[in-house]
Amino acid sequence: MSRCKPYLFLVSLLVALCSPLGFTADFFQAYNPPRPLQVMVHRGAAMAAPENTRPAYRIAAEEGFEWIEIDVRLTSDGQHVVYHDSSLDEKTNGQGKIKEHTLKEIQALDAGSWFAPRFKDERLISFRQALDFARNKINIYIDCKDVHPALLVREIRDAGMENQTVIYGGHKLLNEFKTLGVKDLNYMAKCHDEEELAELVSDFSVAIIEVNYKDLTPALVKAAHAKGVAVQVKSLDDDDNPAVWNASIGMGVDYLQTDRPDEIQAAWFRHAVGDKPHCMISAHRGASSLAPENTLASIHGAISLGCDYIELDVRTTSDGQFALMHDSGAGRTTPLDSLVRELTLDRLRSVSAGAWFGKPYHDEKVPTLDEALDAMKGCGRFYLDDKDADPVKLIAALREHGMIDDVAVYGSVDELEALVKIEPSIKTMPPLGRIEDLAAIMTHFKPYAVDTSWDSLSPELIRACHAKGVKVFSDALGDHESLGDYKKAISYGIDLIQTDHPNLVQRAIEQSKK
Repeated sequence: MSRCKPYLFLVSLLVALCSPLGFTADFFQAYNPPRPLQVMVHRGAAMAAPENTRPAYRIAAEEGFEWIEIDVRLTSDGQHVVYHDSSLDEKTNGQGKIKEHTLKEIQALDAGSWFAPRFKDERLISFRQALDFARNKINIYIDCKDVHPALLVREIRDAGMENQTVIYGGHKLLNEFKTLGVKDLNYMAKCHDEEELAELVSDFSVAIIEVNYKDLTPALVKAAHAKGVAVQVKSLDDDDNPAVWNASIGMGVDYLQTDRPDEIQAAWFRHAVGDKPHCMISAHRGASSLAPENTLASIHGAISLGCDYIELDVRTTSDGQFALMHDSGAGRTTPLDSLVRELTLDRLRSVSAGAWFGKPYHDEKVPTLDEALDAMKGCGRFYLDDKDADPVKLIAALREHGMIDDVAVYGSVDELEALVKIEPSIKTMPPLGRIEDLAAIMTHFKPYAVDTSWDSLSPELIRACHAKGVKVFSDALGDHESLGDYKKAISYGIDLIQTDHPNLVQRAIEQSKK
């Protein structure tokens, strides 16, 4: 599989496009029309936040995923808490078994510092709190590790979450729910073959079956659909890879449970809209909502999402080297409390640039511009924010890597004019506040694009720029990261949206195309 075109592996998605929507229609849909293939995010966005915590669930919802998988256990005082492991030792500052502590005791623990300092004092949440969070945001797959069935039913009903939850368990547990006479909730169970499917439907009226990839066959999917049952593939660990996704979707499955939700959703988008959607996407500081900003991890993440541009910030170290860093000071994303300009490149790279974000990224270093260019070569274009870079050296680096044509440089008119004098073909992107300012910019050079504030966007401004052969880019950051805002800008004819949430912009583009 090409590392630069990760979405091309899903050549069988047409099958899923033709799958009936009836299997998802009974569940809550945060986005309409719902996608035929939906993503179940394992323990929430555990690549970007401590698993099974509010931040992990919040990120999953913000990124536009349809489901979170959560784990539920009983405390010593008979309450349900959300936590995967039986022991508190590794992922809190507590010790011992969950079932040996009361809910109050458990919720006094720090459940975030193990992942990253920025999550210090993050608390575990009760099942009731998880339901309250997810209401009208995202559906929940409940993995019943150790539960009290009658209490679980009561909590779901009290929260009004009957159509936003599915209860997963073995035959013994499902029999307990059956004994309670509960018929208004949705159930899911592991299924290995068509014979077991018939038993699950007859005995428990399951809404969804969970299938390990090794047991998945077209015949099993077809049989499940014929009985009105959806199919979820547990594509975790060694099965969480493009070959498994491709084959599963080719067989028409309805859900994929995954630790790599962004890649699956981005691949779906590329299939749905084709290779050239009418609005481009720039990943702000790389895939910075799911990996530490301005690192190779965030760059590779943005490449895997198929983003058209990757926005990166370039600064100069005390020994004249280019490094990727947004702030003038290194203290926010590294342990070094100094200005980048006061640090040598070796000193800047001697510490972690990812530990602040999360445990999986402890080994990430501040990349050099050369490393970033190597990573992106042949994989797309980048939007370079010239924070502090000598223009002669910057052009030399771009020429050396053969990437003059692949970069759009953002900066002031004076900064960009200096670059144009050195390299006339460089793509420039000055800020544009008002339509009236465009003529003044054009007296200096013809920009490739202008960067316009979101509040200044209008059809008139975009038409004026296009009439001059200039593209319009804008940052949908902060308060403007919403489907409604994206779709409005797309309807105006914007050329590129810069975002912290590429998956959500992809969904807006997909809906706008329809």
